[in-house]
Amino acid sequence: MLASAAELLPVIGECPPLTVDVHTCLCIAAVVAGVSDGGAGVHRLADVAETLLTEHLVRCGLAKADTPGGTLRGWLLDQPPSRVARELRRAARFNRLCLLADELGCDGLSALLLAQVRGAAQ
Repeated sequence: MLASAAELLPVIGECPPLTVDVHTCLCIAAVVAGVSDGGAGVHRLADVAETLLTEHLVRCGLAKADTPGGTLRGWLLDQPPSRVARELRRAARFNRLCLLADELGCDGLSALLLAQVRGAAQ
């Protein structure tokens, strides 16, 4: 969903993107992915994806947790759409790799991935 939203953002997003634009892109991505339990399910899934993006931004040192007005919203205010799309894709890639590492039982791989993500963000 995060990667799909990254592709939708340039079409839907404002300049700079707003939290509502990211949420809208995530909702559309959920519908495209086949979430069919109605609007509430789509919005819940979009909320989870926003949380994953926010955690990615904090983990990489790109945003500070508990920024007044909200961590994600505070970060979005200073970013061009291309940067937001890039971080959506990075968050998607990181989360997929962490899920795979957990499935394979690769202890320490998440720490290695985190170190690489932090290095790439700088």
